[in-house]
Amino acid sequence: MSEEPSSQAGPRLPPNPLYLQNWSTADVAQWLEMNGLQKCGAQFQEHRIVGEVLLDINQEDLVEMGIAALGDRRRIIKAIEQLRIDAHRVTALAAGPATTDFLFLGASPLVMVDQGDPNHLRPLELIDLQAEQLAIRKAIM
Repeated sequence: MSEEPSSQAGPRLPPNPLYLQNWSTADVAQWLEMNGLQKCGAQFQEHRIVGEVLLDINQEDLVEMGIAALGDRRRIIKAIEQLRIDAHRVTALAAGPATTDFLFLGASPLVMVDQGDPNHLRPLELIDLQAEQLAIRKAIM
């Protein structure tokens, strides 16, 4: 009995577009199912379509794979286009520390109001800016 370990742990998480290049045929089949195209999963598995080649699929490939219904082919192409957009967004978000640097520096006050006397301002203590930025990056990723 060769059951997938994930089936014992409950429902699988959807495949992450950030790791699209590493998707297995099972991940591609799950992505097809999430898009209501599970009936095409057998053809994708038969032709060993993995994440590495998924974004390269075109109409001619789908015909060659035996996906005869024009509607299914069009839905697959639209889903691939959306996946391309999603993968680009996720990748851009993952590489976003440059904007974090700006936000962090833009939101840092230069002085602090003394708790006991609101009319008394004191300078902030020196901080290790790189360590603080690294901590923020880790917290948001």
